[in-house]
Amino acid sequence: SWEVRTSVEEISALRKEQVVPATLAEEAVAHYSLPAFDSGAMPEITEPGSIKSAKFAIRQPSVLLSKLNPSIPRVWNVYPDGEIPALASTEFLVLEPQNGVSAAELWAVLSQPGLFGNLAANATGTSKSHQRVRPAEVMTSMVVDPRGLGNARGQVRALADRVMQARNESRTLATLR
Repeated sequence: SWEVRTSVEEISALRKEQVVPATLAEEAVAHYSLPAFDSGAMPEITEPGSIKSAKFAIRQPSVLLSKLNPSIPRVWNVYPDGEIPALASTEFLVLEPQNGVSAAELWAVLSQPGLFGNLAANATGTSKSHQRVRPAEVMTSMVVDPRGLGNARGQVRALADRVMQARNESRTLATLR
């Protein structure tokens, strides 16, 4: 119901820093991949040498938006813990919030169905299963301006925190089983 809109590029920055995991000295990395998203939206903790291609570095709270098959909305609110490197598949756009917007708020406005409908309509590719959105298309897309949400901003952040808690609880339960 909020009518104030802004472009994605006004409230986020597209980060493209690539890292070759095999060159890292750390024993483990948090790998944010499409399969990890699809199986519970928790990164896979793995040895860097097991990842065969370059990945995007995630340096701060960000939102990952899948470029692949926009008819399947994949928007991932991620908070790297800083203890191990966080790496994202190059099938994601790594969007860092900016201009007074939190990662939770960016996640909320990018999760709206209207955005994916527009992206799917403009996707390129030879078949539905191989469609991709162009980064420029995402960045110029118009979304609700979260800076105009007033008191709802706190509710959005609380909801995002609860989602993260639920994911962590789910991971703990799966480990215990």
